[in-house]
Amino acid sequence: MRRSNPLTARGRLRGWSLLEGLLATALAVSMTAVAWAQLADWLSMRRLQAASADWAAVLLSARQWSFELQQPVRLDLGSDSRGACLVAHTGQRGDCAGCGAPVVCRPGVQLVARSLPLPSGVSASANISSQLWNPGTRSVSPAGTMRLHLSDGRTVHHVVNLTGRLRRCSPDGPTATWPAC
Repeated sequence: MRRSNPLTARGRLRGWSLLEGLLATALAVSMTAVAWAQLADWLSMRRLQAASADWAAVLLSARQWSFELQQPVRLDLGSDSRGACLVAHTGQRGDCAGCGAPVVCRPGVQLVARSLPLPSGVSASANISSQLWNPGTRSVSPAGTMRLHLSDGRTVHHVVNLTGRLRRCSPDGPTATWPAC
């Protein structure tokens, strides 16, 4: 019967080696970095979609309220320290101000609707500062385009024509949410 020397016999190694641990850690870190970049991109697109839906709701509310109240409703593009917002009211240009929770209107002016301040990473621009929705002629004056931008350049346009029809589109080409402009 042959016996092996316990000092020279190698048994089965158990556990992880340092090299295996480092490789697993490097793989996990690289996969997390790739996933993190995609998650950040996904979140910024969701912020843009939420802001766009909010602005579309305010635009359509202004139109609806002008028909309901049978008086003109003005839509102002406002801004304050929190960012840009839309404010719909029954007054003249500039009669309501502020994007925060307390929108301040002059006496006798009814606040109809307002958008939330834009989320972080989203900015706004427009070729108009105010629109008037007239229920008698069922028109909007002036027609215009309001744009919401992400910091990486992606944009959605809110185009309101003279008849009050709202069209949302993306100049960056068709997306899952908006057609191409």
